Amino acid sequence: DADAAMYRAKERGRNRLELFDSAMRDAAVIRLQIENDLRRAVDRDELTVHYQPIVDLRSGRVVGVEALVRWQHPVRGLLQPDDFILVAEETGTIASIGAHVLERAVAEVSAITSRLGSTGLRLGVNLSAHQLGSGNLDRLVDQACRRHGWAHGDLLLEITETVLTEETAAPLDVLGRIRDLGVDLAIDDFGTG
Repeated sequence: DADAAMYRAKERGRNRLELFDSAMRDAAVIRLQIENDLRRAVDRDELTVHYQPIVDLRSGRVVGVEALVRWQHPVRGLLQPDDFILVAEETGTIASIGAHVLERAVAEVSAITSRLGSTGLRLGVNLSAHQLGSGNLDRLVDQACRRHGWAHGDLLLEITETVLTEETAAPLDVLGRIRDLGVDLAIDDFGTG
């Protein structure tokens, strides 16, 4: 019960007091279940990628898609990112989820564009700070593009601005190596951090 109150205090800004109530216990049990289930979600192929079209407003043409992860939970049904991404970041499972989404998105969009005979479609994929901290993200990006015949220049990796405001230079080094591959980078949710 004290642990549940502590997590609530951390969620609301740290350095504060929170009194325990039974809703906290229920939320803690759900969070723990999500954490345990999430550790196996990639291996069980429960994560899916949905695509949000990016449309040129002048021509009305779809010029790209953004890959968005969803979790087809075996009991709770389709979960949106808000239901599990924070837990994934806190537990470190976000790195394997991010690698899975990158690989699957490049494979699926490459296959679709191949069948349609279209070229130049942009693919946007979100990155987390954990992925940048892994040190091998540039290699994963390069391998995914090469494996599926996807042009590096048609890939857009999106990061939140908070990743860039961290004190460590490691993310900037990794981002530089990714940029050297010809992959475009963008700041997602600019101004919210």
